[in-house]
Amino acid sequence: MKRLINGEEVELSLPDDFTVIRTAEGLRVRGPDGTHSAAAVRSGDTVHVSYKGRVWQIDPIRHGLDHAGGEAEGERRAQLPGQVIEVAAANGDQVEEGAKVLVLEAMKMQREITAPFAGTVAHLDIKKGDQVAEGDLLFSVEPD
Repeated sequence: MKRLINGEEVELSLPDDFTVIRTAEGLRVRGPDGTHSAAAVRSGDTVHVSYKGRVWQIDPIRHGLDHAGGEAEGERRAQLPGQVIEVAAANGDQVEEGAKVLVLEAMKMQREITAPFAGTVAHLDIKKGDQVAEGDLLFSVEPD
Protein backbone atom coordinates (compact mmCIF):
# COMPACT_ATOMS: atom_id res chain seq x y z
CA MET A 1 0.00 0.00 0.00
CA LYS A 2 1.34 3.42 -0.92
CA ARG A 3 1.75 6.13 1.70
CA LEU A 4 3.58 9.40 2.12
CA ILE A 5 6.50 8.93 4.50
CA ASN A 6 8.01 12.26 5.52
CA GLY A 7 6.43 13.70 2.38
CA GLU A 8 7.78 11.08 -0.05
CA GLU A 9 5.48 8.55 -1.77
CA VAL A 10 6.55 5.04 -0.74
CA GLU A 11 5.18 1.52 -1.20
CA LEU A 12 4.79 0.25 2.38
CA SER A 13 5.49 -3.40 2.96
CA LEU A 14 7.09 -5.47 5.68
CA PRO A 15 10.14 -7.48 4.58
CA ASP A 16 9.77 -11.25 5.04
CA ASP A 17 12.50 -11.33 7.69
CA PHE A 18 10.70 -8.80 9.96
CA THR A 19 7.81 -9.33 12.39
CA VAL A 20 5.87 -6.61 14.22
CA ILE A 21 4.06 -7.53 17.43
CA ARG A 22 1.66 -5.21 19.24
CA THR A 23 2.06 -5.27 23.03
CA ALA A 24 0.48 -3.29 25.88
CA GLU A 25 3.61 -1.10 25.94
CA GLY A 26 3.80 -0.46 22.18
CA LEU A 27 5.34 -2.41 19.33
CA ARG A 28 8.14 -5.00 19.20
CA VAL A 29 9.95 -5.32 15.89
CA ARG A 30 11.93 -8.51 15.27
CA GLY A 31 14.40 -8.53 12.44
CA PRO A 32 17.79 -9.90 11.43
CA ASP A 33 19.56 -7.50 13.82
CA GLY A 34 17.44 -8.44 16.89
CA THR A 35 14.30 -7.21 18.61
CA HIS A 36 13.65 -3.50 19.15
CA SER A 37 10.86 -1.39 20.64
CA ALA A 38 8.81 0.95 18.50
CA ALA A 39 5.91 3.30 19.10
CA ALA A 40 3.13 4.48 16.80
CA VAL A 41 0.81 7.39 17.57
CA ARG A 42 -2.16 8.33 15.38
CA SER A 43 -3.25 11.95 14.96
CA GLY A 44 -6.18 12.07 12.54
CA ASP A 45 -5.03 10.28 9.36
CA THR A 46 -1.35 10.80 10.23
CA VAL A 47 0.68 8.18 12.09
CA HIS A 48 3.98 9.06 13.78
CA VAL A 49 6.30 6.07 14.18
CA SER A 50 9.37 6.06 16.42
CA TYR A 51 11.87 3.23 15.84
CA LYS A 52 15.56 2.96 16.73
CA GLY A 53 15.91 6.66 17.48
CA ARG A 54 14.20 7.92 14.32
CA VAL A 55 10.70 9.27 13.79
CA TRP A 56 8.66 8.98 10.60
CA GLN A 57 5.44 10.76 9.69
CA ILE A 58 3.16 8.51 7.63
CA ASP A 59 0.22 10.06 5.79
CA PRO A 60 -2.33 8.69 3.35
CA ILE A 61 -1.97 9.77 -0.23
CA ARG A 62 -4.70 12.32 -0.84
CA HIS A 63 -7.35 12.38 -3.57
CA GLY A 64 -6.38 13.17 -7.11
CA LEU A 65 -4.38 10.01 -7.68
CA ASP A 66 -5.26 8.21 -10.81
CA HIS A 67 -2.52 5.60 -11.05
CA ALA A 68 -2.84 1.85 -10.71
CA GLY A 69 -4.03 0.91 -7.25
CA GLY A 70 -4.71 4.51 -6.26
CA GLU A 71 -7.84 6.43 -5.59
CA ALA A 72 -9.34 8.61 -8.27
CA GLU A 73 -10.37 12.08 -7.16
CA GLY A 74 -13.13 11.85 -4.57
CA GLU A 75 -12.96 8.07 -4.14
CA ARG A 76 -12.24 6.26 -0.93
CA ARG A 77 -11.18 2.63 -1.26
CA ALA A 78 -10.47 0.01 1.39
CA GLN A 79 -6.74 -0.04 2.08
CA LEU A 80 -7.03 -3.38 3.89
CA PRO A 81 -9.68 -6.10 3.98
CA GLY A 82 -12.08 -5.47 6.83
CA GLN A 83 -15.61 -5.04 8.11
CA VAL A 84 -17.75 -1.91 8.02
CA ILE A 85 -18.76 -1.21 11.61
CA GLU A 86 -20.46 2.17 11.14
CA VAL A 87 -21.98 4.12 8.27
CA ALA A 88 -22.43 7.79 9.16
CA ALA A 89 -23.67 9.15 5.80
CA ALA A 90 -25.86 8.16 2.87
CA ASN A 91 -25.97 8.77 -0.86
CA GLY A 92 -26.92 12.38 -1.51
CA ASP A 93 -25.73 13.69 1.87
CA GLN A 94 -23.75 16.93 1.87
CA VAL A 95 -20.44 16.57 3.72
CA GLU A 96 -17.60 18.87 4.68
CA GLU A 97 -13.95 18.00 4.12
CA GLY A 98 -12.84 15.57 6.83
CA ALA A 99 -16.39 14.57 7.84
CA LYS A 100 -16.76 10.94 8.96
CA VAL A 101 -18.53 8.86 6.32
CA LEU A 102 -17.88 5.38 7.69
CA VAL A 103 -15.74 3.36 10.08
CA LEU A 104 -13.85 0.30 8.87
CA GLU A 105 -12.33 -2.31 11.20
CA ALA A 106 -9.24 -4.01 9.82
CA MET A 107 -6.62 -6.03 11.70
CA LYS A 108 -8.39 -5.30 15.02
CA MET A 109 -8.05 -1.54 14.46
CA GLN A 110 -10.86 0.87 13.67
CA ARG A 111 -10.25 3.49 11.02
CA GLU A 112 -12.53 6.43 10.40
CA ILE A 113 -12.89 7.03 6.65
CA THR A 114 -13.57 10.68 5.93
CA ALA A 115 -14.67 12.86 3.05
CA PRO A 116 -11.67 14.04 0.99
CA PHE A 117 -13.32 17.43 0.38
CA ALA A 118 -16.69 19.17 0.71
CA GLY A 119 -19.35 17.78 -1.59
CA THR A 120 -22.11 15.23 -2.06
CA VAL A 121 -21.72 11.56 -1.08
CA ALA A 122 -22.18 9.23 -4.05
CA HIS A 123 -21.77 5.51 -4.69
CA LEU A 124 -22.10 4.58 -1.01
CA ASP A 125 -23.55 1.11 -1.49
CA ILE A 126 -22.24 -0.65 1.61
CA LYS A 127 -23.87 -1.05 5.00
CA LYS A 128 -22.88 -1.84 8.56
CA GLY A 129 -21.57 -5.41 8.81
CA ASP A 130 -20.43 -5.68 5.18
CA GLN A 131 -17.01 -7.22 4.52
CA VAL A 132 -14.74 -5.39 2.07
CA ALA A 133 -11.59 -6.47 0.27
CA GLU A 134 -8.48 -4.37 -0.25
CA GLY A 135 -9.14 -1.93 -3.09
CA ASP A 136 -12.95 -2.12 -2.90
CA LEU A 137 -14.71 1.21 -3.49
CA LEU A 138 -16.20 2.37 -0.19
CA PHE A 139 -17.76 5.61 -1.47
CA SER A 140 -17.02 8.68 -3.50
CA VAL A 141 -17.68 12.37 -2.99
CA GLU A 142 -18.59 14.66 -5.84
CA PRO A 143 -17.49 18.27 -5.37
CA ASP A 144 -20.17 20.95 -5.20
